[in-house]
Amino acid sequence: MSTLPSGNEAPQPPSKFEGSKEVAANAIPTEPASPVQEVYEDGVLIFSNDPRSLDEERARLRTVIRNRAWGLLGPTDFYVIRSYEDTLLGNLPKPLPPAVADYRQKIRELSDDLEFLVDAATSLKDLDGIDLSPLLNFNPYA
Repeated sequence: MSTLPSGNEAPQPPSKFEGSKEVAANAIPTEPASPVQEVYEDGVLIFSNDPRSLDEERARLRTVIRNRAWGLLGPTDFYVIRSYEDTLLGNLPKPLPPAVADYRQKIRELSDDLEFLVDAATSLKDLDGIDLSPLLNFNPYA
């Protein structure tokens, strides 16, 4: 049976040392992160303290968009593959059900529109303003 330290206080978490300053293992910074600051001159960004790069953020958003679109299209890929295989085998291809074709077209249009906005963005502020929710929250059953 374990015993509590004298005075019946609970054991403290181990601490870490940062230089000569002791910091608790679960310490939370008391100062908020500095807000992003940008300086423009004649409409051109000349300074930003945002650590993200425009190209990296574009690539990240494209990946988010494509992964969501692929995830939504995946369950209906069977129809497209079956039709394509029938064509390769010289058989009359089975047409996609209209509801499946419409569903897939909506997903492609949403993802294409969002990727266009990502590519057209000229700043991180523009990228932050892109609303991905129509694709991320797409509900095929609604």
